[in-house]
Amino acid sequence: MDKSYKDKAISLLLFAIALFIALCLFSFEETDISFFTSQPNSPCQNYGGIVGAYLSFFLLSALGFSAYLIPLVCLLLGIDRSKRDFSQKGSSLFFQAIALLIFLVCLSSVLGGESNIRKGGILGVYLFSNLSRYFGNGTYIIIAIFLILSFLLIKDILQLPFLLKIVKKAGGLLVRGLVRLTAKIRKRKEERAKTIPIREKKTKRPRIKISPEPSFKKRVTENLSKKQLPEREELPASPKPASSRRRQSEQVEVEPIQEDEPHTLAYQLPPPSLLKSPPPLKQRKIKDDLEANARILEGTLLDFGVEAKVTNIDRGPTITRYELLPAPGVKINKIVTLADNIALAMKAGSVRFITPIPGKAAVGLEIPNSSTALVYCREILSSEQFRESNFIIPLGLGKDVSGMPLIADLGEMPHLLIAGTTGSGKTVCVNNSLPGDYPSQKGRVGAELGSGRDGAEIPTIGRGGHAEYQSL
Repeated sequence: MDKSYKDKAISLLLFAIALFIALCLFSFEETDISFFTSQPNSPCQNYGGIVGAYLSFFLLSALGFSAYLIPLVCLLLGIDRSKRDFSQKGSSLFFQAIALLIFLVCLSSVLGGESNIRKGGILGVYLFSNLSRYFGNGTYIIIAIFLILSFLLIKDILQLPFLLKIVKKAGGLLVRGLVRLTAKIRKRKEERAKTIPIREKKTKRPRIKISPEPSFKKRVTENLSKKQLPEREELPASPKPASSRRRQSEQVEVEPIQEDEPHTLAYQLPPPSLLKSPPPLKQRKIKDDLEANARILEGTLLDFGVEAKVTNIDRGPTITRYELLPAPGVKINKIVTLADNIALAMKAGSVRFITPIPGKAAVGLEIPNSSTALVYCREILSSEQFRESNFIIPLGLGKDVSGMPLIADLGEMPHLLIAGTTGSGKTVCVNNSLPGDYPSQKGRVGAELGSGRDGAEIPTIGRGGHAEYQSL
């Protein structure tokens, strides 16, 4: 095959590659790649199809914005192959193009920073990070040197005859267009100057003198002054007020204002019997279970060489507290380290030690109950602690660890905070604590307002003592 035809075929191939890469890059969409989304576009929106989408993705990821210059480099190489002898200067142009791409990658990474892969690509970030690590701010000097060298290396590409012809033709067309445009603008100005008539000078009109308005006020005042006005009649003088000494001497007796007694509502206090009564507990079975657990606890401690005795058991609604009296010479830390073994023996999820119990020479061990018991509001309101309390605003908070009713006075508290996670029972606590105040009011009128953030029902108590539930 003739060498000229071979060069033309290679140049056409380079033109086709440049066009294909340009179409792929400018029509690139991230939604075509399964790397960015679990549901890529089907069919592919890229002009180069799936191959073009992945090719553009690879080029942009590796080179960043510099990938858009690859079609231009291929185009220039194709032009040079068709116009010159490739054996002499083609190889040099190829290396010049590679040097130009490397420089553009570094420049893009500088513009994008060390972590911006979109601008400089993976190669640009890698080069810039390594250069900045070893040279610091001198990286910018090195890149500036590469900039100057790259322009010196690509002077052969910029001096292609075909490219110079295109630049000359484009410059000539631009100059001709500017000349024609200026000529058209001058013609339009001349045509407008001919068609627009000259405006005549305005003649000055004589000003009309306006006589001032007749002074009617002056005439009216003169006529009124001539007429005689009727004389005014003198009124009798009013009697003089009494002297201040006389007022001070007089004593005025002021009767005290009797204040009305506050009106109290005559109503019968609601008895606790209106509330739901708790179900009966199997006290004998509970007592037997507690004694059995106490023996298991003592046996477990004895297996590990710890001698202790259960002196008291307090069973609450959710947990049971065992009071342990260790033998002389037994360290408390030795008992605490057996927490996991005790939980395994007692079939409990976790145990908690109180070392020691305040006011007692014993160690407390709290173990969750196998079945929790509900605390009913009637139990608290009908207990002796609630009836004998002289609190202004009593609150039935529930039961303590030992199962005794827990009553508090809201009047002595500066504030009351009920904290807890969602669903832990904050609203239920408020609904059951506030009604404990109603049976003890004894005719007092009060008003309370409840509010909730999570949309729960909190009672709003009116001035009549009635509770209305609203979803807030």
